[in-house]
Amino acid sequence: MKPNRLALTALTALAPLTSLLLLPACGTQDDTTDPETQGAVAEMRAALPTAEHMTIRVPTQAALTGEQATFYGFTRGVSVHVNGTVHFITDLIRDVVETPPADTDDATYALWGPYRDALSPASWVVRVDRQPDGSFRYSVQGFDRNGDPAAATTVLEGGHTPGDGAGRGFGYWRYDVTAGHALDPTTQSSTGVMEVQYDLAGDRTLEVKFTDFQAENDPVPNDALYRYTEAADGSGTFDFVSNLDIDEDSDPTRDRRELMQVRSRWRPDGPGRSDVVATHGDLAAGVQVDLTECWDAAFTRTYVRFAFPGAEQTDGDAADCPFPTPEYPRFDDFDPAAFADADLVAALPEPADLDFAPVGIADPVAEPAAYYVVTVDTVRDTNAHVRETLDGLRRITRLPPNDCTPQGCTWGPYTDWARGVTSRVEVLRAGDGLFTFNAVGKRFGEADDAWVRLYEGGFSSTDVNGDGDGWYALDLTAIGAWQQTPGSGRVRVELSRRGAGGTVNLRGDDIVPEGGAGPFSVRYALQVEPDGSGRVSFALPGDIDDGRDGRTALESVSAVTRWVPGGVGQTNVRVSEGDLGDDEVVLGLQCWDARAALTHEAYAKQAPDAAARPEADPEACPFADWAEPEFPPLADE
Repeated sequence: MKPNRLALTALTALAPLTSLLLLPACGTQDDTTDPETQGAVAEMRAALPTAEHMTIRVPTQAALTGEQATFYGFTRGVSVHVNGTVHFITDLIRDVVETPPADTDDATYALWGPYRDALSPASWVVRVDRQPDGSFRYSVQGFDRNGDPAAATTVLEGGHTPGDGAGRGFGYWRYDVTAGHALDPTTQSSTGVMEVQYDLAGDRTLEVKFTDFQAENDPVPNDALYRYTEAADGSGTFDFVSNLDIDEDSDPTRDRRELMQVRSRWRPDGPGRSDVVATHGDLAAGVQVDLTECWDAAFTRTYVRFAFPGAEQTDGDAADCPFPTPEYPRFDDFDPAAFADADLVAALPEPADLDFAPVGIADPVAEPAAYYVVTVDTVRDTNAHVRETLDGLRRITRLPPNDCTPQGCTWGPYTDWARGVTSRVEVLRAGDGLFTFNAVGKRFGEADDAWVRLYEGGFSSTDVNGDGDGWYALDLTAIGAWQQTPGSGRVRVELSRRGAGGTVNLRGDDIVPEGGAGPFSVRYALQVEPDGSGRVSFALPGDIDDGRDGRTALESVSAVTRWVPGGVGQTNVRVSEGDLGDDEVVLGLQCWDARAALTHEAYAKQAPDAAARPEADPEACPFADWAEPEFPPLADE
């Protein structure tokens, strides 16, 4: 990891965001010649945001005597972007309120505007209201300069509580960047929401939160967090988070972006320290890289330390650091695990969302009914397959994406060093609420033309609670070659979730497992109702004799299990082929109670076209009819 290159990457990545960062401050204006200065209107004007007391002041010096500390430069660069872009809201408000108010009662409210800049497509109105407790509420509204003022849109609203002394107090404001963009897209090229909280009493503090913020040249919206503090003596801190590739120069194969959380601190005379934590990206789950860097009054690096799993590198003397212990940013509403493209990730179902309970019996007896066990094992094995696939998607797409366009994002290449394989996932917006994905893989070190498709699918999310519909198809042959493991075939799964209920429909074609038997086909269809009842059908090969007496051939087994709320259930099973030969079919029926204890069992042998079937005991079985497996057609059938 090369810190200088890292700083350049960081500033480049942050530039589109910080270039429109509007950080107003609350303080007094230069109204010494205004007769209103001593009156209520002046107090209301002073409650409005200005930049005077909110400038981020990172120590600076023209001369540099040695290698500049990377994260001093990083912090300084971000502050320059922030301070250089305070102009839009603060200048707009200043222009509107520098004239006498258009309406005021000289006590509880004042209104300025409409203000029309000669080249602006919008007109602006600023209003301040004094609250009974002595605080102030304010808003900025805009409307088409040739339109109706009654159609004005609120672009900014906030509040300020004065403190002891000029320029003191605390408050907040919320700027609807999207609304500002709609009114003046040339000046306001970004969209999203920006929220600021500040406290100007004693140490100045400023917290800024961006939500779904998208600058003009950004491919997708982003979230960001900043916190700045400044003590009366000029010392300060600056916290922020960012996505950067810490391995960009040192290892091109590790090309995923990591999540970085940074706290920089400095003394009034300039010496400072940055502590950085990097997670996600090419780092395994739960693994982090720690970095500490210190600088002197000339901003020359005096100490640096990298700590990563199993190793540590240092340069310089830790005693030269102005602060002896590390500190890291803590944002109450920031979840590092969710720091990714929100709507794309949310479109993919979580593994737990489709982990349907097999029959719903919490405490089965020690020796439950045999086909209850078969049903539970089949459902659990299928759930495990679904979970494994979805968890693979989740592990990758929960990381910061590597590349995005307005249509979607790509995650990876993600390298599993233990297995020596690399994979990449692409998620695309295919329509309103519809997302498609595909995953490709290759052996680590192979050329780019070695990428093969491992699986693909699509999902339509209906709400934020996990409900939705989806499908995916696995190429087991490609996966086997990718992992260098036996097995081949293809699997397609279609699934749906509605609250506590849902369906899973699966088909496997030309399956050859690790042992080499086959190829064979598999069908499976599960339906779970919100009330806890359900039905599962499956058709697959199985050895009903368990190899006894040399009967090792695989039979064709098809079955349907139905259960009612509480778990009482029944299985109808049909077995043919294998050791039974071509002319014999065995039908079986088992019923069980709420603890899965066998309550009824019956079998029958059929010759071709015979009608004999086992009969259900109406006193011991929940269903009197004989049911056959049902496999709804898949979309490709």
